[in-house]
Amino acid sequence: RLMVCGGYDTWPFEGPRERLVLVRPLRWQERSLPRRPSKDGAAPGPGPALVPFPVDARSLEVIRRGQGRAAKQQAGPAVGCQGVVKFFNPDKGFGFITLAGGEVFVHQRECKDLRLAEGLQVECDVVHTPRKTKTRATNVRLVP
Repeated sequence: RLMVCGGYDTWPFEGPRERLVLVRPLRWQERSLPRRPSKDGAAPGPGPALVPFPVDARSLEVIRRGQGRAAKQQAGPAVGCQGVVKFFNPDKGFGFITLAGGEVFVHQRECKDLRLAEGLQVECDVVHTPRKTKTRATNVRLVP
């Protein structure tokens, strides 16, 4: 849809000109977004709020798949990778390590005499799991 917008009294201080505006129907994730009050302080109207357009592909995936379900990049098999423990549940004995190439799963049995905690700098080897197409960390040790 084309619309005329712009003016010398507001940023970017250009004269009015035609601009192309892309619109699409709201997705189910966007229908539950709360309305924001308008600039003049009036109460928000009925219906969902408008969503700002995503700045990158990762933000777009969050909208498409739902909050926090964007596709995570997996690290490939490697030896001597350094990373940080992103999440670790000591009760269940598993967590995730963030490496330069992505994230890997880690289990407590792969940590020799080491209690993992969030934020620890660790070094590990990354291998493919035999039953699944995912990767996991082995031989986890603290960075000296």
